[in-house]
Amino acid sequence: MLRNYKKDVPTKQALLAIVIALNFSASEIDRILRSYGYCLSESIAEDAVVKWYVNYWKQRNDGTRLLNEINDLLEKMGLPLLMTRIK
Repeated sequence: MLRNYKKDVPTKQALLAIVIALNFSASEIDRILRSYGYCLSESIAEDAVVKWYVNYWKQRNDGTRLLNEINDLLEKMGLPLLMTRIK
């Protein structure tokens, strides 16, 4: 999936969803985000949620479940979900 984005730049939410589902480590996620010109900011609520989960999620071997947990909390907080678009 990441190879498809060599020419096009994915949204930050789409990129996060892909790397989280692929179970990348926090440092790998940071490296990939930076390579596309993004970063996780602690001053942006949805970024803070993602950053906390990526750093403290106990079941590191289940990226899909982690993505679902993050989206559940983002939804409860009324924040944009990962891998979705609202126009």
